[in-house]
Parts: sequence; C-alpha cells; structure tokens
Amino acid sequence: MVTVFAVACSTDVERAHELVEAGKYTQAIALLEKVQADEADYQDAQYGIRSALRARIQADFNRARSHFEEKRWEDALEVFRKIDTEDPRIV
Repeated sequence: MVTVFAVACSTDVERAHELVEAGKYTQAIALLEKVQADEADYQDAQYGIRSALRARIQADFNRARSHFEEKRWEDALEVFRKIDTEDPRIV
C-alpha cells in the first residue's frame, strides 16, 4: 500500500510539471503542496513549488513588460505590484 501511495505522489509531481508547462502555475502549486513531508517525493514537490513560483513570476513579468511597451501603464503597474507581493519561497 505504501508503494501505491508513492506512485500516486510521483504522479502528482509529474502532473504538476505538466500543469506548469501549460502555464497553470497556481494549480500546479496547489497539487504539489499536498505532498507530505514524510513522502518519497517531498523534495521533488518542494523544488517543483519553487520552480512553478519562478515560472509564474517570469510570465507575469513578461506580461507587465508587454503592457509597458504598449504604453498600457496602469495594466503594467498592476502586474508589477502583483509581482512585488509574490510568495517569498522562491528565494
């Protein structure tokens, strides 16, 4: 039964990776946060969370820069403010 559970966790980590690739960062992070500290894939899940957070910030930054280049100042500022309040776990 433990093996089946570990396989399910591995599947969650793999599924989260697919979600990140699809740009669904929040869903990926939520899935990875379900992996418990005593599970085999915990370290992979923690790394995946940090990676998903970085990817989300990069996507937001690219969107803000695009708004800025299009002179959509308020939209750019809104996204930059969102980035400024991002989760500090990425460090």
